[in-house]
Amino acid sequence: MSEWAIRHGDGSVLKDEAGNEVTTGNLEYSGAWMGECFVSVTFKNAVPILFRIGDFLTYRGEVFEINYDPGKIKQSRRGEYGEAFVYENVKFNAKQDELARTEFLDIVLHDNQIHYTSLTKFAFYVSSPDDLLDRIQANLDEQWGEGAWKIYSRNRLRSGQRGCDLSVWDKTYGSGIADNVIDSTSITADGLNCWNALALINSQFDINFITRGRNVFVGTAGLPTSHIFKYGRGNGLYQIEQNADSEQAVTTRLRAYGSTKNLPNRYYATLHLQVSAAVKAVEGELYVSPDGRQANVSVELALPFSVSYFTGASIGTGSDVDRPCYVVPVTCNGAKAVVRAFKSLNSANTILQCDHSDTPLYYYEANSLEDVKRFAANAKEGAKIIFTSSVNKEKFPRENRDYATANLPDNMAVDRLMLPGFPNKSLKQWWDEQTEETKRRIYQGDKSHLFSESKYRPYVDSANVKEIGVRPNSVYFDSKDVQQGIEDIYPTIEKMEIGGIRIDEVESADTIEDNGVFKDGSTIPNFHIRLKAAIDFDLNDLIGNSTEQPTISMKDGMCGGRTFQIGSVNKQKDGSWELTCQRVKDESLDLYFPYNDYQVKTGDHFVLLGIPLPDSYVEAASMKLLKYALSYLDRNDYTRYVYSPKIDDVYMQRQHDMAVADTTHALISLHDTIKEGDIMQFDDSDLRIEGKVSIDQLVIREEEGKIPSYEVTLREDKSVGTIQKIQERISSIESGNGGAGGGGGLTVPQVQRLIETHGGRHFLDRLHPDTARELITFLKGIAVGDGCGIDGKGNANLLDIIASAVKSRDFHSGLLDGTGFGIYEDEHGKSVAEVDKLEVRQKATFAELEYRRLAFTTGDVGYTSAGGRIAFVKKTGNAYRCYFLADDGEKRVANEWRVGDMATCRTTNLLSRTTKQAADRYYWRLVVNTGEETTGGKLYYFIDLSDIRGSLDLTTIDGKKHACVGMDTSTENDVPQAEDDIIQLGSQTDPDRQYAYILYVSEGKRVDYAGINDYDLTRHIVNEFSPRGTTIRSDSFKVISGAGTGTSAPIVCDRGEWTGGTVAGHYDRFSYRGSLWLCTVGAGKTTTEEPSEKSMVWLRQVAQGADGAQGAAPVMLDIYSDGGNFIRNGQGTVTLTAVVTKANVDITGTFPPACFSWLRHSGNAAYDEAWNNRHKGAGPVVTVGAEDVDKRTVFECVLDD
Repeated sequence: MSEWAIRHGDGSVLKDEAGNEVTTGNLEYSGAWMGECFVSVTFKNAVPILFRIGDFLTYRGEVFEINYDPGKIKQSRRGEYGEAFVYENVKFNAKQDELARTEFLDIVLHDNQIHYTSLTKFAFYVSSPDDLLDRIQANLDEQWGEGAWKIYSRNRLRSGQRGCDLSVWDKTYGSGIADNVIDSTSITADGLNCWNALALINSQFDINFITRGRNVFVGTAGLPTSHIFKYGRGNGLYQIEQNADSEQAVTTRLRAYGSTKNLPNRYYATLHLQVSAAVKAVEGELYVSPDGRQANVSVELALPFSVSYFTGASIGTGSDVDRPCYVVPVTCNGAKAVVRAFKSLNSANTILQCDHSDTPLYYYEANSLEDVKRFAANAKEGAKIIFTSSVNKEKFPRENRDYATANLPDNMAVDRLMLPGFPNKSLKQWWDEQTEETKRRIYQGDKSHLFSESKYRPYVDSANVKEIGVRPNSVYFDSKDVQQGIEDIYPTIEKMEIGGIRIDEVESADTIEDNGVFKDGSTIPNFHIRLKAAIDFDLNDLIGNSTEQPTISMKDGMCGGRTFQIGSVNKQKDGSWELTCQRVKDESLDLYFPYNDYQVKTGDHFVLLGIPLPDSYVEAASMKLLKYALSYLDRNDYTRYVYSPKIDDVYMQRQHDMAVADTTHALISLHDTIKEGDIMQFDDSDLRIEGKVSIDQLVIREEEGKIPSYEVTLREDKSVGTIQKIQERISSIESGNGGAGGGGGLTVPQVQRLIETHGGRHFLDRLHPDTARELITFLKGIAVGDGCGIDGKGNANLLDIIASAVKSRDFHSGLLDGTGFGIYEDEHGKSVAEVDKLEVRQKATFAELEYRRLAFTTGDVGYTSAGGRIAFVKKTGNAYRCYFLADDGEKRVANEWRVGDMATCRTTNLLSRTTKQAADRYYWRLVVNTGEETTGGKLYYFIDLSDIRGSLDLTTIDGKKHACVGMDTSTENDVPQAEDDIIQLGSQTDPDRQYAYILYVSEGKRVDYAGINDYDLTRHIVNEFSPRGTTIRSDSFKVISGAGTGTSAPIVCDRGEWTGGTVAGHYDRFSYRGSLWLCTVGAGKTTTEEPSEKSMVWLRQVAQGADGAQGAAPVMLDIYSDGGNFIRNGQGTVTLTAVVTKANVDITGTFPPACFSWLRHSGNAAYDEAWNNRHKGAGPVVTVGAEDVDKRTVFECVLDD
């Protein structure tokens, strides 16, 4: 159907020796996802063809070129036969072949040519996929020229730094895409090329990628096909083959076993074993020194002494350092103590000595004086002393061993981690005893399970056991297989917290100075790693019980993935543990790790191996084993199927012809766009399947005179291969991350393609009546016929409108601060029109005209919900009834007062609380009643002001009771009288009437109040505006541009460095551990939670730069004070010190003192300028005295390098 020309690298057409242009109508395209992509062509020609390396053809818009000299077969003399020379399967490689032809050298982007070796054998550290991609990009730039290749990732910033086209990034990934997250680790490269290095993205981090020409897209699959393939004519598939998954072992009864790692020797056999000995005699009576600082008592046991009993190291006895002596915890009749055990000098028996002393020895300090006294009181002749730990229980004589329970089968020899409850109770009993929270932590699915009732034979049955019978399977969770859901499960401290402290983080480690290179026969120095004091078990004790070589394996950091043997362990005075470790040799690099460029650092995570952990860790591991067992059972308790769709070549050709003929370009040719790595969509109602499957291999065969044929192979590894498998993992496949590396969800372009293909099922029909369930936005308007409609700007041309309200966009109700216009129904069903001006050309008729008088002012001005001038006053019981003229025959005003309002009068300084004592008249009382009366032929409104100095109950119109206070009790209140101007200032029953804003003319400021529900205005200040200073408190601001647009947004409040216990509010921002953190706890809420990625109330806006790539870590300048932030009563001084750090390392000393200048901000510009000039280049330390501080003064340090 088509013909393709072969061209030289310069673009000229390739010709054979007879001068004829070389073309082909036959070819085969072969592409594998994350694999090779090429076109193969067989040429048969009468004369030789002189191919060159670099000759190419263009197929489906992609260039394929020859990178070798093709062989040929001569079948006859030149020119005698049309196929005299045959070039079989000449291979034209896609551009991605250049990756395999580029060495992966030790260079990085923006290399300064000093810190990198440019060798093919090297180790490097990665904390994100982009660290690896940057190195690949650097090598491609060096060989093919900068910008020739572009490597895209989910990180838009890092992609741009590699020279990627950000418009292409936006089309590929879209907005809001999550970055791929990996565990930081060290990688060793040994003779890799760039394709091998790129393959690490998938093999090491389980992240997918696709190549398109000279572009690599990491962390995504291709686009979904623009058609949903179905079986049948015109649907794209002529056959769908269904087979049971041969790799699946259908399981309805699962027995799950964990690893043997870190499980104490014969753990289950000795689980309840106790070892003890009787007191034969009290050898040394209790001694207590007169000052109580020392005490001791010793007893002889009826137990022959043996060093084999004890697991710890011998500490010697006093001056006899060679005499074996061991520290062990014991209990006697409930009295616990730490004692020293050693052999008696007078017999073969064991002596226990219990001491207390101020001497700084941990086995002395372990006992208080009361501990020694209690032990002495109980350890009498014949008493039983039990050894609780630090002993080899099975080494004790048989008569000194006893099992504390009968829950132990005969000949117990289980050496693997078992499911919870074993061997004390059945799995069913254990499960039934757990809280709902614990059950949810273990299992979040919706299936039901049956747990075994035998305490010695734990297993889990699927509910499907009733349908298909018992299908038993034993699964060992002692290795890692991500695709099968298998983890290596064993007791571990990984991610464990004790008292809120993660104990699997390195406290500190030696800084190695050498370069890791040693001559043969040299002594390799050890190094030390210090672990946190929060570890809640004795490492020496556990190592003594171990039958394996104890090791520490680094999970991340620059030595991530490396394991070091532990030589010895020492507990420090501060409770931390110091491990002496052997450095390990990387044979491929001939380097000993760690070394000066690859250190173990504070905060690196680790696991301990070969060390039997305490019972609590075994229990935690058994619960994890159950969690993974249930997940495995859920995935394998039914028959899964493998589907192989066969593409209809005729449909593909017709679809291609229609796409070519489509001048709108809305229809996309499947032939021209389908690609390995794309997501193939197909479904079948008979087989009840609906799948989105990543294409693993694609073959297209083009033959002259025939339509193309297609062969699609779905991904066959464990992550894909059956519809069920795909549906379970499709979110990770489509996001480009096959495992736990993060991502999840489709990219925006993938969603757009799905919309195109699923539109008929999910979007409105323009040809038939349809219903929309959600909001629809019409950008250009809606036409409804006869010239009527609504344009794209919202302007309506309609004949008739029936509505409950018509309001302008800026409408805000209120006589004082209202805006816009509105016609609406109020809460009583009455129609209301609010406008600024009312112009009536002919006649206006009012059934009633109401004139409202809103405020009374004398000096200072207040704006509140009600006010008026009292006409006259009557005393009625415990209240003063104050009357206001409502209608004088000319105008009528409304009674805006409500029960629960607080009314105030201040005639000299109307609203100033600061000069209230000097006021002519003052009262602030509660409104307890409202109404109206006609007196002397005139209508009056009245309010009753409370005369109760204390609490009272008030019932509002809605029937609710409120506990109120009758008047301001902080001072005397005058009696209301005629001609008093009063205003409403707060409410004790209605939050909507607790607002006010006041212009203090005498003080030159305006103050806004909110929540006024008592008689203290100072507690309710919201905003304050004054030339002396402005304070605004708000969770949201709207800034309106000249175009009249704007959005509400919280304003960030920068509060400096976060420290433990700091109370943070919504949109407070802090600096913490080298990053900027924004608090998103919610409007009106606060939190003291530590900023972290895991927190739901913190957002990291600016992250600390990662180590590794030069220039990535930011330079931070912090100011520390030795005396807080206050100078009180004009006394004392404060020393301010500027500290400069990079990657948490203090680099202040690298800057000359002249680089540090100090600035003062006090509001006194002239004084500040003089002070600043004196302190320019003053160095990193400055002392501030009372003479430098004017009320509130801010100091700033500027670093000029």
